[in-house]
Amino acid sequence: MSKKLLWKTLLMLTILAGSVFPTSFHVHAETETATVLGSSVNIRTGPGLSYPVQSSAKYGETYEIIDSQGDWVKIKLKNGASGWIADWLVSKKTLPSSDESLGEVSSIATGLRIRSGPGTSFQIIGKFNKGEKAKALLKQGNWVKISYKGTTGWVYGSYIAFSKSSKNHSTNPKTGTILANALNVRTKPTTKSSIIGKLYKNEQVSIVNQQGDWYQIQYKNQTAWVHKDFVKTATSSSNSTTGSVKTGVVTASALNVRDQSSLNGKIIGSVKKGTKVSILNEVNNWYEIKLDHQRTGWIAGWYVSLEEQSKSTVQTVTLLYNGTNLRSGPSTSYKVIARGNKGDQFSVTEKVGQWYKIQLAHHREAYVAGWIVTTGDNTQDFNNQRNQPLQNKKIILDPGHGGYDSGTIGSKGTLEKHLTLKTAKLLYQKLNATGAKVTLTRSDDTYISLNSRVYMSNYHKADAFISIHYDSSIYTSASGLTAYYYHSSKDKKLASTIHQQLVKNTKLRDRGVKYGNFHVLRENSRPATLLELGFLSNPTEEWTVTTNAYQEQATQAIYNGLVQYFQ
Repeated sequence: MSKKLLWKTLLMLTILAGSVFPTSFHVHAETETATVLGSSVNIRTGPGLSYPVQSSAKYGETYEIIDSQGDWVKIKLKNGASGWIADWLVSKKTLPSSDESLGEVSSIATGLRIRSGPGTSFQIIGKFNKGEKAKALLKQGNWVKISYKGTTGWVYGSYIAFSKSSKNHSTNPKTGTILANALNVRTKPTTKSSIIGKLYKNEQVSIVNQQGDWYQIQYKNQTAWVHKDFVKTATSSSNSTTGSVKTGVVTASALNVRDQSSLNGKIIGSVKKGTKVSILNEVNNWYEIKLDHQRTGWIAGWYVSLEEQSKSTVQTVTLLYNGTNLRSGPSTSYKVIARGNKGDQFSVTEKVGQWYKIQLAHHREAYVAGWIVTTGDNTQDFNNQRNQPLQNKKIILDPGHGGYDSGTIGSKGTLEKHLTLKTAKLLYQKLNATGAKVTLTRSDDTYISLNSRVYMSNYHKADAFISIHYDSSIYTSASGLTAYYYHSSKDKKLASTIHQQLVKNTKLRDRGVKYGNFHVLRENSRPATLLELGFLSNPTEEWTVTTNAYQEQATQAIYNGLVQYFQ
């Protein structure tokens, strides 16, 4: 066969093959997404901590996973680029590939943004005009994938309404918000069944059924079970203002109000420190609030102190000490607007966390800390030492590490030395306000030797020495609280009493009270304990212990433990 004839034959076969077998075909694969769990998580150029950081992702942002390698996943960024993020810092979900219609939806918001993915971090690709209709294709959490005038994208579910004829969709589906730091997802409604995954705090799930103490949920394109004690249920609807209204007090000096539950949202207003706001809805620690009679907006939940729903049952409080600070808000970070003296009595209008809102003269209001007052009338004998168990007690607070000794470094980069100092300073304020004689082994980022820390305890003849630390492990799932002692007769009671209150107040895992051969305990002649207040190596727990809410809970627990110890 000549070369010319050979080429003609090959060409003919290629043409015939092309007519029989398509040159390309579509595979309907599942799409997997990653939702960020940390407040600020590094995105790197490669799958490992040794690769450079190229950008960062914020809590609650969702990205499409395009590859994985070991404990790392490659994600598609909103600018079209890609990067790598640690698997243990995200919650992964698998989305079904089918675009079968869920029914018809209409927009109830003016200029509702259509995005390229299910999250505010994705690019805006169009607008869904108020009153117009579209086809709903898929639902993921609070987001719905729609087809509208030739555009396929995602809209936020609170701003659309499903038509009554929509199939397989309830206009008021039951949803749940995860309360546990990490909740096991199981194949059957029993703790003996297999674990097929985990859900993390503040994640939302669709509940399809209930059996006893278990909820059946939609999980990775299948049904699974979670225990109902760790799920807060709510009924979603197209109007996000439904449901019980909570109130909170703004703690930031000037807090931006945005049109979306994300830092990417447009700023549409602001609220000042101390402003009381009505909370209509919550998404990933963002609160939707009323701006005026017609508008609502979103504010960052970590700058809001939630109030209790009912008025305080306490009618009056009486101050225990002279020079008590009365503040403009329910935290020690608020400005002191007045001072009171021992025996002064005030009417209580409501309770906010551990604080009482009280009525001053000339229709003014203030807040006083619950740990420096007594409730009820003032018939109590204030000279009775039993009512002032911490008065004149010598307490040494030892913030672990400092200076060139950073201590452990958290999964998101938290330095233990900074967090221990923050905890110790807040505890110092609470103890000092009760008349205790409190000394800090360090009050700034300075290295203090272990010998010097022990010397201060022995020199001051401390009634209690408390060394504050945060834990770490090679296992990122390790979590919880531990209290250490060295001498059973001298230290164990102090460690046990404080630890009991910490477990009660913070709800973190109880790792127990243990013997610890630490220098600050071993060489200390005074009652001493070393506290590990949570694991910075655990991404979820690191996020928890760095919040102001946890710091308040932990320091209040230590305070309560000391009161009980000295009583």
